[in-house]
Amino acid sequence: FFDKGSITSFREHTYKTFFMEKEMRMYTGLRYKASTKCRIRTELATRFLSYALALALVPYFLFNSQFILAGITAGLFLLRAITQLVVINKTCRCLHEKKFFFTLPIFDILLPLITIYFYTTSFTKPKVAQWGV
Repeated sequence: FFDKGSITSFREHTYKTFFMEKEMRMYTGLRYKASTKCRIRTELATRFLSYALALALVPYFLFNSQFILAGITAGLFLLRAITQLVVINKTCRCLHEKKFFFTLPIFDILLPLITIYFYTTSFTKPKVAQWGV
């Protein structure tokens, strides 16, 4: 996957380094193009909508005895989850990482919440000293 001459860095995997890297990526994200920012926000919005609609519509359809629509809604949600599992696990195989099966839905919900946390707390923190350009 990597060229033999490429340099990669490996950090220890702790919560502190995860949060530090997440914060650095947020500051870097301020410099993204508008189209890239739009794609990232669209992905987060569709992720939120898929969970919200599945949690709202499946019980609604079951309560109103519309079992076919409940099945279609649940099937679409499962299709999204299976597609996500396949893509992420193939990527993990290419990067020689562990595969994710049971933890993926947890991270799928938690990571947007962590991102929202960083967005809301970044306004109260002092600005990071920037590199001279």
